[in-house]
Formats: sequence, structure tokens, C-alpha cells
Amino acid sequence: VQIAPMLEDCNKRGININIYGWLAVPQILQLPNIKHISNCGGANDEQARELIKSSLFYPDVRGDHHKNVGYIPCRLFKNISYGCIPCTNSLPALEFFENRIPYSENTKDFAEISINYLKNRDIENDKYLMNKVKTEHTYVNRIEDILKYFDVLYS
Repeated sequence: VQIAPMLEDCNKRGININIYGWLAVPQILQLPNIKHISNCGGANDEQARELIKSSLFYPDVRGDHHKNVGYIPCRLFKNISYGCIPCTNSLPALEFFENRIPYSENTKDFAEISINYLKNRDIENDKYLMNKVKTEHTYVNRIEDILKYFDVLYS
């Protein structure tokens, strides 16, 4: 399980973790620092924004399949749009965001690289990422892309 090293490191550091939504690996609840809040539904949009903003760091943990196919999850776009720069173990995600987000293949490093990122925060980098998401990666952008495709397809 990709997330286990991060959870164990957070436990050693005394960092508490609250899990909202579906839990793929119930065994992780054996660590004393982990609390499973809800098994269904997760948090609504407003709650999600507040949870993200109040978190120490913003992990995005991907399994091999997602990394191999180059999947870029909406979680990264959402977190960046909230001003919360996520860390990831996905090389495709790192490259998509122009090597501007914290990255480690090993999730055990997530707390450390996130804390270092925040200690040495480059506000201009954060603004760049937020602007990139705002101007290039919204639902409106996707709809415009689809409409352009249809224009080409049917002209």
C-alpha cells in the first residue's frame, strides 16, 4: 500500500490524520494517530475547502496504475486552487505542474518535504500554480476544448 509509509511517519512525528470517505485499507486504523470520520459521502465542497486549508500538508498518493497511465487527479487542481500546494508520489503529476510541487516516490518523505516547502515558501510559485489552474484547467476550459473538437469534427 502506497500510503502506509506516510501514515507510519506521521504517527512517529505525532501528526494526527483524519480520514473522510471510503477507506480502502481498514488496517491503517490500527495506528493511534488515525481517525476514520466517515465511511460514505466524505465531505461536501465547503467542508473539503476548510479541511484542506486547516491541514498541515496536502498529500496525493497514487498507485502504480495511475502513475503509469499519467492520471492527474482533480484533487491536485482543487488543492492548488485553494492555495494549498500538494505533495505527490506521481511523476506525471510533478511534470504536469512543471516540477513546481513537492514530490517524492516514497510517501514516507511527504511530511518532511511538505514542511520544508512551507518553511521556504515561494509565494510567486504558489501564485503561478494557482493562476495556471484558474486560467487553463477549469470546467469551462474543458467545455471549450470539447466544443473546439466538435467544430473540427463537424466542419
